[in-house]
Amino acid sequence: MVTNPQQEKPVEKKQCEQCTKDLPPVLVTLAFARSSCETLKDPEKKGQCVDWAENLKLEDVEDMHKALMDTYRKTGREGVGKVSALFNNQLTSAMMEVIEEKMAKGEPVDDADMKDYVKWKREARV
Repeated sequence: MVTNPQQEKPVEKKQCEQCTKDLPPVLVTLAFARSSCETLKDPEKKGQCVDWAENLKLEDVEDMHKALMDTYRKTGREGVGKVSALFNNQLTSAMMEVIEEKMAKGEPVDDADMKDYVKWKREARV
């Protein structure tokens, strides 16, 4: 048990079963919500959205899909689209760099990774 300084009664420490089971998707969802809010241009809308995202708690995100729907409701395409594109571009760039490092060292590259690498290089030339 943990004692809360603002309360005289001991409080039982509870863990959200869903949170501990699906922690990576929950953390991604929280980060995505916060990042999407940051991209909004309207200061008032951005402020309200950031306040909402900062107050989300692990136990509040019971369903990743629902939380992403809420994020889209708050930010629309402006927020969700920018963060999705930024993340995908950064991840693709990082993966390409690691694959290139492996090739330069003569290390094996997974077939699926090489297939993606070739596709990304081809797309970059277009």
